[in-house]
Amino acid sequence: MPALMISNITVTDPQDFQDYMARTQAIASTYGAKLLFRGTLSETLAGEHRSGPMVVVAEFPDIETLRRWNNSPEYRAIVALREQSSVQVMNAYETIE
Repeated sequence: MPALMISNITVTDPQDFQDYMARTQAIASTYGAKLLFRGTLSETLAGEHRSGPMVVVAEFPDIETLRRWNNSPEYRAIVALREQSSVQVMNAYETIE
């Protein structure tokens, strides 16, 4: 069953972040991931917004594949770029049957 990676992001270095996004999308695509959404907050409709103004949603074939991507040597190699260019909270979500 599909699994989602949802990341709430505050970009701190736009140029390096673009490099990170291009590299992570290339790596994730080799794990069957599809970018479903990338956008910025328009408004908060209920409650208090506490995360970054950007959100990225990627779909992976299943939770195990998402975990393999996240722990892969290729992705681990660009984690420092992610951390120097943004503040992110990344979560993995499994489909409920």
